[in-house]
Amino acid sequence: MARVWRRGRWLWPLFWLASWFDALFPETGRDVPVMLVIESQRSGGRHVWHREFRFPRRRRFTSRIEYDERLGCVVEMMSPAGAMAIAWEIDFEPPYRLELTCAGWVLRLGPWRLRLPDWVLGSGRATETADPAQPGTIHIDFAVTHPLLGNVFGYEGTFRVQREPIA
Repeated sequence: MARVWRRGRWLWPLFWLASWFDALFPETGRDVPVMLVIESQRSGGRHVWHREFRFPRRRRFTSRIEYDERLGCVVEMMSPAGAMAIAWEIDFEPPYRLELTCAGWVLRLGPWRLRLPDWVLGSGRATETADPAQPGTIHIDFAVTHPLLGNVFGYEGTFRVQREPIA
């Protein structure tokens, strides 16, 4: 990532706590090496995203992305048990741009789904843009915004895609 940032030192404890739930993390930096492995699972149309931000203390977190019929949208489940999830609205702008906007946070407890208000955790937006001049290159810009605090966390950078055959 060309840049990983967060707002204010006073928010550091909240980001440290969020790192225990595999959501966000307190570290910041420039030119941070990142590896993202996306594993497609044929059953249920689910994707598992394994992320590793290579700060001096590596931050690894995994999320599952799938369509939730009860909510009627794509959700990204985080935290060790997948109890916290982001409901995403997805907009594809042909031919190269994908925009994901947080439609809310969801607490998932067994069969129950509880949407949390924006003022609790804020909202997120990710824009992924393929570079037609460099095939296999995707630029990402991600930010978390809180209605009272403004922009509080984000990262931006470029990935080079490497496809591997499914074993």
